[in-house]
Amino acid sequence: MFKHTILCGFVLILILSCFANAQTCNNTAIPFQATACTGCKTCTGVGSGVSCCDATMDALITSQIAVSNVLGGLSPECTAKITKKSCAICDPKNQGYVTYSQGQYEVSVCKSACLEMKAVCPTLANLLDCTAYPETNCWSAANSLNQGAAILFILSILVALFF
Repeated sequence: MFKHTILCGFVLILILSCFANAQTCNNTAIPFQATACTGCKTCTGVGSGVSCCDATMDALITSQIAVSNVLGGLSPECTAKITKKSCAICDPKNQGYVTYSQGQYEVSVCKSACLEMKAVCPTLANLLDCTAYPETNCWSAANSLNQGAAILFILSILVALFF
């Protein structure tokens, strides 16, 4: 009985740490809390329903994707990758990867995500040089647990195995 109580406790903490992780949005000059973006059409707050973008930022991202598509004749897979990368700045869980460079806010993209985009976007492949992209502390488009949640998950497994 005690074993099940501990295991349930760890699982509950794991779930709460994954879904109740409020994040300050850092993609503007003044940080703010993520909210629902009712006017957003492209970056609609994937998963949690909240976004670090407003309708104006969303419209800008939408137009950039449309221009890229018209100029590059992109495949649906490539457009999906570009959309995911462009909308990464709107996702509250990615705000730790936001940097300010050359007058604009952007998400630090991992080398693996760059290589994936290069693979599905042959018309853009010559424009993407992934060699200087970081391999850690960056956005990779992969759904992953934060460090605290990963530790709790491992502890839960250990408790289940040894008790």
